Amino acid sequence: MNNDRYIEKLKKALARLGNEERDEIIMEIQSDAAESGKSLQDRFGTPDELAARYLEGEPLKPAVKEQVSAIGKKVLLWVGVAVLLLLVIAVFAFRQLSEDDFNYADESAPELNLTDSIWNSIDWNSAVNIEVIQSKVVFYWHQSASIRWSCKGGFKFLKANKKSQIRHANCLVFLPLQETTISVNQGRVVIVRPQVSLDISVEQGALQIAENGEQYRYELSGNHSHVAGLTSHDNANTSITIRATEADVALYEYP
Repeated sequence: MNNDRYIEKLKKALARLGNEERDEIIMEIQSDAAESGKSLQDRFGTPDELAARYLEGEPLKPAVKEQVSAIGKKVLLWVGVAVLLLLVIAVFAFRQLSEDDFNYADESAPELNLTDSIWNSIDWNSAVNIEVIQSKVVFYWHQSASIRWSCKGGFKFLKANKKSQIRHANCLVFLPLQETTISVNQGRVVIVRPQVSLDISVEQGALQIAENGEQYRYELSGNHSHVAGLTSHDNANTSITIRATEADVALYEYP
């Protein structure tokens, strides 16, 4: 049914209204038809259905209603796309942090060859204090009075407070046999057979310990955290203090 025929039928369906009121309705519908260029029947249903709505006291503002509906649909679509994109990014970041390049607990792995040119070194013969921020780091110990590291990303030394910081990086790090403090914020840290007592705090991240046959005395405190697989031995020579907040703490297992 074309729009002209639709208007004729609508006039008849609105016959019981006063002429002035009916004419206002017809003008409103004709104006909307001119603006939209669409079939009135597709937009409003049959002339009788549209007339019934006016006769029941529910006049429409079709153009405005449809515009608001269209805007709402577009907003919902873009919000959905944005949420999906954020989920994809989060999954990718989690996989990057959780996947192992090799078995980190294997201390003879070729990836740990310290003669390789990708390793950096700095002499260090005092207490070690390292911050790990949004990074994946594996710590080992060696007899040398130095810190050696191989990183994809940033490793820097803050000389003012004798602190090292690893941010947005993926690192393998060898530490000297010195008192060591490690703080982890939104990262993953693997500790391989520590040879000194450690003080570790981890927030919104993961800490795994590869004991490699050694025994340790654990002092654990957790806030909304999951701790599994660690057995404390009171007679152990090496103690590991762990403070966990919204974190996972467990023995290291290679997938």
